[in-house]
Amino acid sequence: MKLFTNEIIRKLRKNNRDKTGASIADKEVVVKLFNPQGLGTWWLYSMDSHGNCFGIAQLQDREYGYTNIHELKSVRLPMGLKIERDMYYTPETFGELLWAKKKIGK
Repeated sequence: MKLFTNEIIRKLRKNNRDKTGASIADKEVVVKLFNPQGLGTWWLYSMDSHGNCFGIAQLQDREYGYTNIHELKSVRLPMGLKIERDMYYTPETFGELLWAKKKIGK
């Protein structure tokens, strides 16, 4: 499965150019990626031309910041697995993800 569709890339790059000044808490996160074998979930909002993505990550604690998509794509897990995209993800806002009850795997 492709980690990103063309539509997802378009939305991530569009969000990277967004300079409206609106609160990030009200912005919808575009895509959710996860480690199919354990800890590691990433909700991405924007991406620049170098693959640097801004979003939320939950490894131990849930926090926001930058990750690089090329690094996520290069992760090789046991049994040949890789980081996957949640194909059934329903977009949530930063505020919902950061300040709602922080459930592992949400």
